[in-house]
Amino acid sequence: MKSEAKRKAGQLEQLHQDFFAASSPAKKQEIRQSISELEWELIEATLTERKQQDLLDKLQDIRQSGEKPFFLWKLNFSEVFKEKGGFDVVIGNPPYYNVKFKFSYFCVIFVIVVFKIQGGRHGTKIQSDINKRGTGRFGGYFN
Repeated sequence: MKSEAKRKAGQLEQLHQDFFAASSPAKKQEIRQSISELEWELIEATLTERKQQDLLDKLQDIRQSGEKPFFLWKLNFSEVFKEKGGFDVVIGNPPYYNVKFKFSYFCVIFVIVVFKIQGGRHGTKIQSDINKRGTGRFGGYFN
């Protein structure tokens, strides 16, 4: 017999699929609200099954505050975690304020990282060429 938390996790996964299949903005909004409610229920069910009453009490306080200070990666991207166990690369926004951003440097770093992830020798060659030129901008970055 499935636990309540696993049952809710399955429902949540189905709601995510329904959300992306829906074409109506009103239907998407309805599903989004259902997802939000089910996330809270899933956390409650998990904590109840683990008999963590102290955390359940804290969760109720957080829920009543109207905030949602969490993002359930493994549930919101369940297809990625099921197939591959996670992400190969995560790209985030750098702090653009007060930064002199050189797009060419970003491209070089991105190419090296992508080739290294794919197991290619080209990333290592590009890194070697940069290090030979002695550009201080990259010194020690790749080690």
